[in-house]
Amino acid sequence: MQVTDRMYDRNPQRSYFNRKTLKGLERHQEVAILVFFSSVVLTLFLLFIGVGGFGPPDPCLKGDPSGDPSNLCFCEDFKAAKVGKPGVLQPQNTLSNLYALLTGTIVAYFAQRSRQRKSAKSPYMRGGRFYPLLYICIVVFLGLGSMFFHATLLKWGGVLDNLSMYTFANFVFCYTLLRLTDWETVFLIAYPTSVVAFTALNALELVSSFVVILVVVVAYLVLEALIFFWKKERRASDRTFVVFYFPALLSLAIAVLVWVMSQTGGCWCNPDGFQGHVVWHVMAGVTATFLYFYWRDSPS
Repeated sequence: MQVTDRMYDRNPQRSYFNRKTLKGLERHQEVAILVFFSSVVLTLFLLFIGVGGFGPPDPCLKGDPSGDPSNLCFCEDFKAAKVGKPGVLQPQNTLSNLYALLTGTIVAYFAQRSRQRKSAKSPYMRGGRFYPLLYICIVVFLGLGSMFFHATLLKWGGVLDNLSMYTFANFVFCYTLLRLTDWETVFLIAYPTSVVAFTALNALELVSSFVVILVVVVAYLVLEALIFFWKKERRASDRTFVVFYFPALLSLAIAVLVWVMSQTGGCWCNPDGFQGHVVWHVMAGVTATFLYFYWRDSPS
């Protein structure tokens, strides 16, 4: 974003303040995006938990033969009678998603620094461009979007939770395709279209979110392999692989392992104790953060 004289009012006094405000936003645009987007999402969240939810309960509340619906909703105990009423039903699984404010801040800070120092190797992920600004929002929503589900356990909350995962997973795939091909138009069409399509399919209960994410991850790994073996000029350095990419994969592996083991009936499921699902949330955010540094330091 470039500030020009045409943006200023012709009144000298107002022009001074306009100029100062616009230049401040230009200088700190990553932080401005972070604060604005986080504030909007958190305001909507507080509004919904304050007023109470609406719509049918999430499918996790259905069909539990033991009569304890909490066992189907990622382990943490709650009172089924409070579904749809004001308040937070699963405090640990909900509040743990605030980690996203930290990971979003980390990405915003280093995106701003790479823009000011022009230190990012990737022209797409260099600070000040569209992609890092978009990714800041994605990293934040990956956590905050999940809060709507765990706080309400309503179907629309589950849809928003899945939407947050699709915005992240589909970005990983589409951005890797961009690194491979330089097809920016394809990215700008395919990314939002795929997110909307997958979210709609999930909302209509036509496909499992687990299946969708699995297919996207496998497709992403294929693209990453093509870059590694075919487009070697786009391949990251050995240092970038060791310092950023391998930790991202390790974080993801830990997250998935904990997610599976802390499910209903899993050995790490304790409805009244510490929730393993908390670790899943945090490690997913760690994965997203490491991927930013991997992309920033990879040529494209």
